[in-house]
Amino acid sequence: MILLPIAILIAHLGFLLYPVYRDEVLDAYSWTPWTENEYVLFKKVMGNSKAVKMRLVINWLIWPFLLLLILVMPIVFLFKLPGILKEYDGEIIYSKDGKKLVKVTEKCRRVKVKKGVEVIVEGAFDSTRVRHVILPNTVHVLEPNALLRAHYLESINLPDSIITIERYAFHYCGSFDKGLKKIVLPKHLHFLGENAFYGCDKLEQLTIRGDFMWKQSWMNNNPFYYTKKLTVIKNSNPNFMVKDGMLMSADGKILFRCVNDDLRVVISDGVETIAQGAFCGRNQMEKVILPNSLRTICNDAFRGCHDIDNVEIPEGVLSIGVESFSFCRNLKTMVLPSSLMEIGYSAFEHSDNLKNFIYPKDKEVEYTKMIEDGKNNLPF
Repeated sequence: MILLPIAILIAHLGFLLYPVYRDEVLDAYSWTPWTENEYVLFKKVMGNSKAVKMRLVINWLIWPFLLLLILVMPIVFLFKLPGILKEYDGEIIYSKDGKKLVKVTEKCRRVKVKKGVEVIVEGAFDSTRVRHVILPNTVHVLEPNALLRAHYLESINLPDSIITIERYAFHYCGSFDKGLKKIVLPKHLHFLGENAFYGCDKLEQLTIRGDFMWKQSWMNNNPFYYTKKLTVIKNSNPNFMVKDGMLMSADGKILFRCVNDDLRVVISDGVETIAQGAFCGRNQMEKVILPNSLRTICNDAFRGCHDIDNVEIPEGVLSIGVESFSFCRNLKTMVLPSSLMEIGYSAFEHSDNLKNFIYPKDKEVEYTKMIEDGKNNLPF
């Protein structure tokens, strides 16, 4: 809406600066718009000359401009312009000392946080419609749920001054419209909380930097869980490694996230734990080969892997977590080892074709009970 009157204004200036048409333009400002009859009469008197054609062009440029200026522009300036200004100042609340960003209101679309802010407090961006966030290099901490449910977020810079990103900081961020597709973790990040990027389901690229260490609590509260479209992981953190499209602990014992797009995936020997949601959403994967070193399959590990048709759990595995093979709609056969001690509730929820379980015959009673637990819904 703003661009149209600007374009017309530029055209007016062009006419006014060009002597041949200056008088025509100035006359048109004081005239009323032509009717069709007036134009026919004018043309009849003056002939089909260049001046007549130009007068018609000027007539259609000037009067729309005046109408827009008189009727539309006041609305734009009363509502649109203040809204743009509020995106930066009027709708952002800071602490009195200016060191904390306390709240961003729902109307904000672009937020440039002022220099000097050190903490983005819990829930500061909760449920806003903000799309772009610019943080200064004075920010040190993103508190829990700092950007919770910022569904429309498309971009945010994470300056190297940030040393702490708390749990659920980006919970369900950027899941609407274009979405948040790229995140580069700060160079000096020292702490990353549980489920930090849970539900960033349009995230495609993740660059891991810093020196933060994984925690045992990540096994069922994986920071990278439910990042269904993640296809690229780059890493320079010494506590992790990326091998064959899989993000693992530096010693190769814990698999946090698989992003390789092979139909047949072979997990490296040495992996002992598959963390929460490591394969969640990998619905194109048809076959997964689990290593003999595996001991634990955590919650939601293979949730939503629609195309897998059979899984052989290797000897040595002790537990299969809650909802670990839920929504695996084509899964038909599962081989269970004699070492298995626990199958979590809803491990096979909505995997309705999974009817063939192969397990040691001398443990039928125990395994029948565990399989029933896996088919039952969670008790809440």
